[in-house]
Order: sequence, then structure tokens, then C-alpha cells
Amino acid sequence: MLLRARPHAGLDRGPRSRYLPGTMSRSPFDGTPGEPLRALILGCGPVGRATGAALARRGHQVAYRDVVAAAMADLPADNGDARDLVYVCVGTAAAAAGFDLSAVRAALAVAAAVPVPGGVHGVVVVRSTLTPGACESFLQAGLAGRRGLCYQPAFCREGRALAEEDAPAAIVAAVDGPATACLMASVFARFPCPVHWTGFAGAETAKLWANLLNALKITAFNTAAAWAEAHGDDPAVTAAALAAASLAVREPAYGTRPGTPFAGRCLPKDLEAAGAFAAATGLPGAELLAAMKVLNARTAAVAPVATDG
Repeated sequence: MLLRARPHAGLDRGPRSRYLPGTMSRSPFDGTPGEPLRALILGCGPVGRATGAALARRGHQVAYRDVVAAAMADLPADNGDARDLVYVCVGTAAAAAGFDLSAVRAALAVAAAVPVPGGVHGVVVVRSTLTPGACESFLQAGLAGRRGLCYQPAFCREGRALAEEDAPAAIVAAVDGPATACLMASVFARFPCPVHWTGFAGAETAKLWANLLNALKITAFNTAAAWAEAHGDDPAVTAAALAAASLAVREPAYGTRPGTPFAGRCLPKDLEAAGAFAAATGLPGAELLAAMKVLNARTAAVAPVATDG
């Protein structure tokens, strides 16, 4: 493999996390594209197809495998060859205590058995949505030593997966060691976007909360529109005005510094008044507003610096 990489001086190779680049927004290695790799995609849904298509467009050799034969009728099938990379792109359904990881664990067992080309560090790349701690459990279950592990969650929308995986806004990745980081940096170098290297829990949390933030935004706009409509105003016009005027929409970085509660003259009193108003009038959103108040108070109890509203 023609992989050129220079380790970053600040790497944390502690025993608990194996390899935690921290929250750097650049690669801990100066990765440059190497020779084409041989990749196997496990799971041929929207994310699996989009992942394979993006890799193939960049010259990698891609094959697919799925437990449902019809899912890969038009795709090149795996023939048992050795593979540098095995991508796990299977779904995770909601369960009693988080996600049902049975499909991911089954795919990892398959991935661990895929032959690795001689003299190469093989890697399993998990793209499924997980809760924090899942990747560490995969390593403890025996994946370590067979292949390296990378968690690169997919942030694409189902209907736009092909386009968004081919040109992602950013890549978020966590790895189990420098050898895995080196190989993945060479893969990511073919994508013209920033790479955010985190620990496993950081990447798992970023993926899950990216989805939750989208859901929260949709909920907020639907709730605001319902308030306006309940008082005889046009919900669409209201939503457009909110999108144009809201600081949270106009300045995406606003409020994104962790550990800082909101304070000031506006946000606390407006939250208090809006929650009381919704509860008294029966308008939607009272439960959400009450939860926001509780969570902000919890943050304020341990953080002396606040975001002014």
C-alpha cells in the first residue's frame, strides 16, 4: 500500500480508549490517497449502496453482500476474496434500552471472518446509528486483533444518500489505533471535506444527536406554526419569518459550545412565559418547554459561564 502518513504529536494512545485523537477537526495523519482498496459492503440499503457507489467513484474495488438476495440483484456480489475494508451498513431498530444491535453484531461476525490481504492492516468500518459505548463493546467482544475498527457514521438523508455520500459536508470518524487511522486517512483524502476525528463515544453521540437535532428543529417549527394558526395567522408565513429571523438558524455556530447554559434577559423569561402560556391554553409544546427548562438548569448548576440571549 502506498500510504504516506505522519503521526500528529498530540495523539492519546491511552489504554482505555486505545486511540483518541480528541476533538481535532483535522486528521491526526497527513493522509494522501493510496492505491485502490478492496472493499466489501455488508447491507445493501440506501447507506450501503451510497457508500459503495462513493468508494467505486474514487477507484476502489467494491463488492456487496446482503442477507436478502433481492436487495443486491443489480450489484456486484462478494466472491469470498480478501478485502482491505469491510463496511457494516445494516439498520438498528429502536429497542427497550436503546438500539437493537443484533444485526450489527451479526455483520461484525461476518466481517471478522473476511480474509485480509497479506501484509495489510484490514479494517471494519461501521456506519450504523449507535448509542455511546457500542463500539467499545464490539472491541471487547473480540473484534480487536482480527481487524481494526473505524466508526464512520452516515449523515446522509435516505432520499439523497447517493449524492450526499459522494459529496459529504463533513466526515466524522473514530478509530481504534494509529494503523487504522493511517488507512482511513488515505480513504478520506479522496473526499474534499473536513474530517472530524473523535473518540468512539463522540462519534456515536454526534451521529445520534444530529438526527435528534433535526427532529427537534422540525418539532419547533411545527409547534410555532400551530401557535400562529391557533390564533388565526398563516402557519407557512410564520415559519418563513421564524427561519429568516432566528439567530439559531442564521448563525449555525450559535449555542454550539458545550457546557454553557443560556441566560440573559430574554431566553429564561421567554421560556418561562411560553411554558406557562402553553400549559394554560392547551397549545402544543408545554412538555418540550418544561424539559428545556430542566435541562438548562442542570447545565447551569455546573457551568458558571452562560450564553447570553
